[in-house]
Amino acid sequence: MTLAALSPSDASNALGTRFRLTLLLLSVGLVLSAALSLCLGSFPTPPLQVGHSLINPADSELTFIIWQLRLPRIVLAILVGAALAMAGAILQSIVRNPLASPDVIGITSGAALAAVLFIALLSSHVSIGWLPVAQGRPTGGARRPPVHLAVHRRRRLPEDRLRVHYAWRRP
Repeated sequence: MTLAALSPSDASNALGTRFRLTLLLLSVGLVLSAALSLCLGSFPTPPLQVGHSLINPADSELTFIIWQLRLPRIVLAILVGAALAMAGAILQSIVRNPLASPDVIGITSGAALAAVLFIALLSSHVSIGWLPVAQGRPTGGARRPPVHLAVHRRRRLPEDRLRVHYAWRRP
């Protein structure tokens, strides 16, 4: 039976169940990959020793490796992944296009232009540590979509055409 053949409430329940199952499987995959990365590395560690070190941290080389090196990197990787996922979702909701990504709508090329200009013109005067500020979204990649939006509004073109432009245009 397909979702179209179900009543609206049954279809909603089926989609909700599918979403919950997907979320559960992805969460289990995240936990398993985090546990696996606690065990693997240049100093491979058996899972029982990792579990013992997590439950009962003592002054040892293994505790240092797990608590000071591996665990912070795993937590940071999870947080960065979540932040990138939210940024992508926000970008897609702003332009109302599920195909939108920074490389398709020109943000990547605008940021690359800012980096090249910074390196070519300012690198001898300013530390390279200022490169992220030069690429900062007011001067780099994020300027391009608002300019396109302003041009489309000035020409009184529909915004749907702008979304199609960003979805299919390759920089």
